[in-house]
Amino acid sequence: MRLDKSSNSENKVAEIKILAKGQELFSKKQSASFEESIDLACEALKTQIKKHKEKSSPANNLGLNNADLEN
Repeated sequence: MRLDKSSNSENKVAEIKILAKGQELFSKKQSASFEESIDLACEALKTQIKKHKEKSSPANNLGLNNADLEN
């Protein structure tokens, strides 16, 4: 977390980096409060993690998707 040196009130920055099986997932968000910046960065990382899991899933290598697995 850091405070950006802008005159804008949305100057609170949160950066999160996660290392996951040979890939680095990173999110940087800026908003009016540190709490909001962290929430936004976490939501962006959730999306990245979901995509990473789908991409690296053994079922995905077989051409299956989540709907196929549920049936």
